[in-house]
Amino acid sequence: MASFSTRLLRSTRRLGMFKRGFAEEAKFPLTFATPSKVLFNEEPVRQVDVPTFSGYIGVLREHVPVIAMLQPGVVVVHGEKEQKYFVSSGSLSVNPDSSVQLLAEEACAVEDIDVQAAQRGMETALKQLTSASDEQSKAEAQVAVDFHEALLQSAKA
Repeated sequence: MASFSTRLLRSTRRLGMFKRGFAEEAKFPLTFATPSKVLFNEEPVRQVDVPTFSGYIGVLREHVPVIAMLQPGVVVVHGEKEQKYFVSSGSLSVNPDSSVQLLAEEACAVEDIDVQAAQRGMETALKQLTSASDEQSKAEAQVAVDFHEALLQSAKA
């Protein structure tokens, strides 16, 4: 005679409980775009990891609705294959229907980052930061330093 736990497991399988989460039904539509290009247009994905000012957010289907500001960093899209993109800034919107809009000011595939150009940009930004004479110039230079630091870290990822 089958144990109680075996009978319970069989009955829950018959009723359709305990489905695996990464099947086709676990996907959600992702729109990921910049002002100049569309990277994903309502394409079904399993997960997207996004850098925000409150930390990284991992979005799955049926995620609680949220709006967040992007910070410079790597967006990881888990679809048919894993794809990584560097974003400079932008916004994330997760909607009640599980659709996700990721709008970035700039985005590029991580493998396309020119490390030497990023290092030159960092050197220029640091020079601007040390020579800044007013608060606005210092703030603008600090944004450039933060951007190039995130870009260089992304290239190493």
